[in-house]
Amino acid sequence: MKTITGKAVALCAPGQQGPQNEVSSYVIVSPCALDEGVLRDVWANIGYVYAGDATVEITLRPDADTTADAVAAIEAQQRKVLAESQAEITRLEAQKQSLLAITNEVTE
Repeated sequence: MKTITGKAVALCAPGQQGPQNEVSSYVIVSPCALDEGVLRDVWANIGYVYAGDATVEITLRPDADTTADAVAAIEAQQRKVLAESQAEITRLEAQKQSLLAITNEVTE
């Protein structure tokens, strides 16, 4: 397995304290989340403040597992599209049959 390391920013919500008044809730975000004033304001509006810089280490799953999950997600999306398409075809067929029934009633 591969491991990657990157820089991040730690934010905390001072209102969420543990039993000994220590901060008990941290969020680790990309430094980009604080670069834009809008994003910084969003974090501030929900009560988070800058707590410090962080180094994040991520152990990546094996490529085969990631690929298998990606294939499964695509297959699920294919099934959804197929089901939605089939439902639309059925709706259109019913509409067509209804029109044909009206035409047959008029000509008979």
